[in-house]
Amino acid sequence: MTGFGPPPGAPTPQQRSRRASYLPPGGLRPRASILPPAGQRMALATSARPGIILLRPLGLADLLDGAVKHVRRNAGPVLGWAAVVNCVAALPVILVGLVIGGSRSVFGGLLGADWAVFLLAVASTGSAVLLLTGVLSPPVGEAALGRRSDFVTIWRELRPRLWRLLVGESLVVAAAMLPWLLLVVIVTLLINTDGFAVLAVVLIGILLALASNAWVLPRLVFVAPAIMLERRGVGEAWNRSWQLSRRHYWSIVGTFLTCGVIVLFTAWIFLLAQLGLYWVTLSALELPYYLGELAGLLTTALAFLGTATIYAPFLASTTVLQYVDARMRSEGFDVVLLRAAATPRDARTPNAPGPVSFTGGDGPG
Repeated sequence: MTGFGPPPGAPTPQQRSRRASYLPPGGLRPRASILPPAGQRMALATSARPGIILLRPLGLADLLDGAVKHVRRNAGPVLGWAAVVNCVAALPVILVGLVIGGSRSVFGGLLGADWAVFLLAVASTGSAVLLLTGVLSPPVGEAALGRRSDFVTIWRELRPRLWRLLVGESLVVAAAMLPWLLLVVIVTLLINTDGFAVLAVVLIGILLALASNAWVLPRLVFVAPAIMLERRGVGEAWNRSWQLSRRHYWSIVGTFLTCGVIVLFTAWIFLLAQLGLYWVTLSALELPYYLGELAGLLTTALAFLGTATIYAPFLASTTVLQYVDARMRSEGFDVVLLRAAATPRDARTPNAPGPVSFTGGDGPG
């Protein structure tokens, strides 16, 4: 006796044994089915993927596919905001290009004007991707539920949290740049010493700076989504990003490496095509030397702007989807999203991004 059966007793003549089954006694009645009605089955299938992603923990292919779908299905507002953000990020590149093109500064003499603008353009593009991650966080959250956000709606979500976003992402950029600035200061102090010693310091410093970035940046990639979707302050967003990414460090690194390789090859081809077109045009114009040099610097910045406008939204959308995936894996957030996806559109609250609340465990800031 196991203690889980009925109490012992003599069987009555009416009792008959039957095999264990999940079917009701007597079996299924005619036209009966263990499946839900067709309408319910359609609702379940639709709610599992109402938008750009399946509402379950995501794999690498799901993240990449969702990011591409977001850019493609809502191309106007997404690319429009990408152009705005990258134009702001390109202003320092253009200004430095004008200064270097008009004077022989130490920086321009050491690296060459084109390389100076190139390195600054790379840094500004990275900053633009971080900022665009925050700008596109609400539209990606909406797209996960099958909804679209226009240009004005994105601005309405961004405006009350713009300064928090700028401060939070500026601190992330500062954390990334700090080891490199220290390396520049150290090399500057050792510039008159033995050449082999300087070379050794440079190599070791580069490795340490890369290691620092590889350790810090994956833990801070969710600062912008925490500010925009969870309405947190800067300090709380940093802490939230650090805690949420702690268990997903290697998946974040792997996803960004994969995206980096894809963007590196495809964007480089697109960038070279633009530069080739600009250079051919400038050569045909036969401008004077100083105007030709200045035009070359400006076209380099313009080529980076065009490339970043196309590829930055893809990287930003991937980051936001990683944030959603981390919450689904850590907090069971897919259940909340499924419930929100089944909510009719007319049940949405006014001026809200949707019936789903992205607020984290301890509340917004």
